[in-house]
Amino acid sequence: IGKSAPPQSFTDASEFLSWAQKQPKTKVQFVLLVKPDAIENYHVSFNTLKKSGYNVGVDVLTQDQEALSLTSGAGKP
Repeated sequence: IGKSAPPQSFTDASEFLSWAQKQPKTKVQFVLLVKPDAIENYHVSFNTLKKSGYNVGVDVLTQDQEALSLTSGAGKP
């Protein structure tokens, strides 16, 4: 799912949330991909998005697992 483009990157949870909360609630859904070392960012992001009225899903990754291509993002290669 998604467009063929490099994925967006954020330096921390607050930068991501600043961007996310500008997205239209009726047109977007978030799926947070969580690695073990990012659990604190997950809690902050998930709770903030849910309280703001967004649909949020979660999937867990291993520490060395990659979910998105750095060149094509989530789109088809």
